[in-house]
Amino acid sequence: MVMTGWPRRGAWVPMVCLLWACGLGEPAAQEGSAVLTPDQFIDVYTALRTAAGEVEDTLAFDSVRDEILRAHGVTEDDLIEFARVHGRDIKALAVLWDSIEARLSRPDTGHSVR
Repeated sequence: MVMTGWPRRGAWVPMVCLLWACGLGEPAAQEGSAVLTPDQFIDVYTALRTAAGEVEDTLAFDSVRDEILRAHGVTEDDLIEFARVHGRDIKALAVLWDSIEARLSRPDTGHSVR
């Protein structure tokens, strides 16, 4: 079954919670580890959220998601690893999500994705 419309957009909230939870109880990143920078994570996640608001069904989003990840040179595992490594720093995550929300709500994006 293909999901359409608004309920699909709400699926990002549990994903955010899951990504954050992945980092709980994990040690901090090792020096020199290949983890995305916060700016890279914000860029990719913003692009994914924008795309989720623009496509009509999950099949279309899967294709767009793959294109976005490829264009940014990252994988889903990179995003999960970022959340695992940074998941214990609640203040940094709050700033990160505020940055994502601010970028999504900017007038130059044409619309707010919520």
